[in-house]
Amino acid sequence: MPSKSKTPHLGGESQKSFGGYICAEYTTQSLHRQAALADQQTLRSSHDSATMRGNMVLIRERMRQALHFIPASDRETWVRMGMAIKSELGDEGFELWDEWSRQDDSHDPRSARDVWRSISENGKVGPGTLFHKAKSNGWSDDGARWVPSPEEQAMRQQEADRRAAQGEAEISHARAKTAGLADKILKAATKAQPDHSYLVRKCVRPPPTLREIQVDAAAAIMGYAPAASGIPLAGPLLVVPVTVGDKLSTLELIDGDGRKAALAGRGTKAGGYWAAQSLPADGGDGSVLLIGEGVATVLSAREATGHPAIACFANTNLKQVAEVIHERYPAAEIVVLADVAKATGEPDPYAIEAARSVVKRHPVLTLLRHEELTHLSS
Repeated sequence: MPSKSKTPHLGGESQKSFGGYICAEYTTQSLHRQAALADQQTLRSSHDSATMRGNMVLIRERMRQALHFIPASDRETWVRMGMAIKSELGDEGFELWDEWSRQDDSHDPRSARDVWRSISENGKVGPGTLFHKAKSNGWSDDGARWVPSPEEQAMRQQEADRRAAQGEAEISHARAKTAGLADKILKAATKAQPDHSYLVRKCVRPPPTLREIQVDAAAAIMGYAPAASGIPLAGPLLVVPVTVGDKLSTLELIDGDGRKAALAGRGTKAGGYWAAQSLPADGGDGSVLLIGEGVATVLSAREATGHPAIACFANTNLKQVAEVIHERYPAAEIVVLADVAKATGEPDPYAIEAARSVVKRHPVLTLLRHEELTHLSS
């Protein structure tokens, strides 16, 4: 006779045991029910995925239509459109961005791929930027899917070029105005003194290329009082000229407490630098050139090594300045000075990137580290 013992609850039911047969049958039925439930979940998941894919196709097509109204000739626009596309489509958006990029004669597939890899999917530039840019050039988001005629594209390109030229002229004028103001301050300034509080605190001496001016005199020329994060600079100011190419672009002003301010306006520090001394007149053969972030950093390294030193004012500017200096002095040995990132205790990644940008010519990266010091000038 079969026994009538209860088996454990499986799927909310209990079954009698009969030599294991009924229990096995129950288990098989249970698996069938579980499989059916899994199939339903898979169908729902597949439906959701299909819906998402469909939406992505619609978004991609909408972006493609909008891009017909945006020229790819301006590099800043080109990069920002890549950011907008990647933020929405992820890596799948590369084909769309690259397809649009090819309309410009300067398109370089390898460069495009490198720039795309450097773009984060979680950046601040989203698809709204792309659609806004397209609408400003005449795109109407009415749901229609059409491509402007070659004549219409040519007209839009001409209008975009006109606006770009006008914008560049305005920027050029504003930068010239800032450079002129910087020149006036530089001419009014005198040789920096060794007893300036900032230099004393950093234990460095002023080189001939460093100047000094009273804050009131600087404010009279500028037309406003220089300030850092809303706090006015005070006392005598160090005047640090920023050179872009061979021309004065702007200034960095530093007070005794280390507060720093640049001139208002369009003067740029991007690719700009300050050399603590005269740089080589030739290609730099036999020279060692130090490149660091701040004034105190490069002055400390200069005094410690005796080598010419160059400040780029921001770690994000290290790579660009390293490349500029190498192009100018191809025979020189480039040494990138890296602070230690406080958050990680590791060398500043921007300094590593800068060193790698010239590593195929001069694989030199100097890291000065101390377990309790994170700033190289310390």
